[in-house]
Amino acid sequence: MLKKGIKITSTTEKISRRIGLLITHELIDKIKLEDQVDKIFGRPGSNRGFRASNYVTTMISMFHDGATHLEDVKHLETDEYYQDLLRECKLPTSDAIGDWLRRQGDEGGEQKVHEVQRYMFEKILPEEEEVTLDIDATIITSEKGDAEKSYKGMRGYQPMLGVIEENGLMVGSQFRQGNQSPQSGLWEFIQLCERNYGQPIKRVRSDSAGFNKEVIE
Repeated sequence: MLKKGIKITSTTEKISRRIGLLITHELIDKIKLEDQVDKIFGRPGSNRGFRASNYVTTMISMFHDGATHLEDVKHLETDEYYQDLLRECKLPTSDAIGDWLRRQGDEGGEQKVHEVQRYMFEKILPEEEEVTLDIDATIITSEKGDAEKSYKGMRGYQPMLGVIEENGLMVGSQFRQGNQSPQSGLWEFIQLCERNYGQPIKRVRSDSAGFNKEVIE
């Protein structure tokens, strides 16, 4: 029961539960991430098109907001106060984000993401004496026409991921077909992760896929 003296009224003021996302955007502004993303990915072909940084910052906000699907951008679109705080005129729709991601898949987008990573890590990471790289493949089930059958029997993809154990940062990714061996190109992937991270990696942890001559040497 409500205590006496407490009065509940309605308000016309805009409110948002996404105030914490502003910290992320303050960091983006401080390290000039948007300028770097636009430099690496290039400008849109039309003056009316969204810049690459619009797509990237929108997806960053979505992930921090707990999004699991591109359609979850609608949660940001309907939050008027959040958009006012960020001075955003318009967010790309889920269809626009999907189209942009597909284009990047055909235009070396994964390599461009790695360039952005290197820039970010250079700006924000302190020097660390020893770090551990965890590498592993993960299976994404898919019924798309180009998906191949994995060793577990389902069709899909099997991207390789590299994560720094001490801080949880993903420092490398490599999109792969479902039927590609996890051992394939593993040493080159470890080198990619170290280049992206920008600091020496002292230890590498892997499952049995890493038990091959090239990696051990």
